[in-house]
Amino acid sequence: MKKRLKVVLAGLIVFAVIQGCEKNSISQELDSFDSWSNSLSLADVQAMYNSGESFMFDARYLSYTGPFSMKDSITNLGVDNEDMEYPYTNSEGLTKVSYRDSLIFQNSWNNYYMDPARSMTMVRFGELHNLQCLRITNQSHFPPNLEWTNGYYGTEHRFFIEKEGDFKELILKDYGVSYSLAEIKKSPREGVIILLSSDFPRSFPKFNYLILLDLCSENYKIFKFDHW
Repeated sequence: MKKRLKVVLAGLIVFAVIQGCEKNSISQELDSFDSWSNSLSLADVQAMYNSGESFMFDARYLSYTGPFSMKDSITNLGVDNEDMEYPYTNSEGLTKVSYRDSLIFQNSWNNYYMDPARSMTMVRFGELHNLQCLRITNQSHFPPNLEWTNGYYGTEHRFFIEKEGDFKELILKDYGVSYSLAEIKKSPREGVIILLSSDFPRSFPKFNYLILLDLCSENYKIFKFDHW
C-alpha cells in the first residue's frame, strides 16, 4: 500500500512539474513581442503615440550624454537673421559625434528639402530601461548625387544604443523608417519605442508609418496608413 502511494505521489509531482512548465511556456509565448504587437490595431498604436512620453532630448542642451559626445564647427559664418530659429541657420557647419574615443558620425549641415536655410544636424540623447540611446538626423550629401551637389533630398537617420557596455547601431531603414522621422516615444511595453515615419513629400502614393521597435530583441511591427 505504501509503495503504491509513493508511486502515485511521484506521478502527481511529475505531472505538476510538466503542467507548470507548459503553463510557463504558454505565458511566455503569450507575452512575446509578436503576440503583443499583433493584438494591436492601428488606432491602438496611434493612441499610444499621441499619449506617449518623449525620452530623447537635444544633446546641445544636456549636461550629460552618457558615453556619447559631440562637437559643432562653423566652416562659414552666415549673416545674422533674427527671424531664423534653431536648428535653421544661414551659416555652414560640421557636426562630429563620438562614442567614447571613436568617431561615429561626421557630416556637414545642409538644406532641408528645397528649404533656402540650412538645418543643423540634430543630435538627441535619452535613457530607456538601462539603455542609452542616441539619435542623429542630418540633411546631408547622403546618398551622393552629382545632380544635387548641394545635398537636396539627402536625409540621414542614425540610431545608436548602449547597454552595459554593449554598443551597436540600429539601421532604421531596416525597420521601416522612410524619408522622414518625427518624434520617438516610449510605449507602454518595457524597452519598446514608437517611431513615426513618412514617405518623401512628393511620393505618390505617400504613406505614413507607426513602427513598434523592441530595442532588446530588435523585433518590430509596422502600421501603415495614408492619413493621420
